[in-house]
Formats: sequence, C-alpha cells, structure tokens
Amino acid sequence: MLVLNIFPPEHKKEANKIVYLDTLSKSQLLSYWKGSISYPDRYVVALVASTKEKESEIPAKDLKTLGQYCDEHNISISESAYHKFATRVAERYRELHGVNPRKVSRTNDSGKWNNKSWAYWVTDFPMIEECLLGFEHSRKPKIPVT
Repeated sequence: MLVLNIFPPEHKKEANKIVYLDTLSKSQLLSYWKGSISYPDRYVVALVASTKEKESEIPAKDLKTLGQYCDEHNISISESAYHKFATRVAERYRELHGVNPRKVSRTNDSGKWNNKSWAYWVTDFPMIEECLLGFEHSRKPKIPVT
C-alpha cells in the first residue's frame, strides 16, 4: 500500500500528515501532486504493509462490535446518537488506517447469525472513546457480582 508522508514547514511545529494514496480521488491526488512539485522536500511516498492483512489474522470472535463495547463498559447512548456514533467511529477508523473496519457476523436475539457489524480490536478502543466524547452518553457504574 502506498502512503504519502507530508512534512510540515520547518517553521511550524506540527505532526506529519500521512495519507493513504489508495483512498484518494483523482482530484485529491492532483492537488497533492501539485503540492509535491512546489515543495518536493516535504512530500515523500512510501510503501507500507496493509493493516487489513494484519487484522485478518485476528479471529472474529476476539473482535468487539460497538454494541458489545458499549455493553461491556456500561455505556448508555440513545438509538439515534448510537447510529451517528457508529458512523463516526467507522469514518475515524478509515482516516487512521485507510481501510474499512472488519465486518463480523453476530447472532441476534433469536440466535440466528444474520447481523453483520463493523468490529474493532483492543488497540482501537482509545479511538472509540475519543469519538464517544462528541456524543451525549452516560456510564453506569459497574456493580460487582456477589
């Protein structure tokens, strides 16, 4: 997978920007190409391993859907906000990794395997928490089982 590393100007103290070239439209590619002509020392193209290949090695049962994550962390969020939240998490995942989150099948209430949802690994949980800050929600305290 090709990525474009964009270094900030020397007088600015900003983080490098990393762009996955596979995910860009033609107009976005042209705008980055024009920038690379103007500032050739700030734009570097590199070949990296796809995160999708690494993620595919993780068994689906070990991944968590947003619903499972919210249930395990006692997070309560309205249904309309939940759908916006799920969309935002998937968008953020695409921004960070350049690919869609992995889809997994889960059983519904009657036990049928027909629900497909985006699923996330433990390393994605901080990203989920970051996205959750933009939505009204509540956390119930965990009650120890005796």
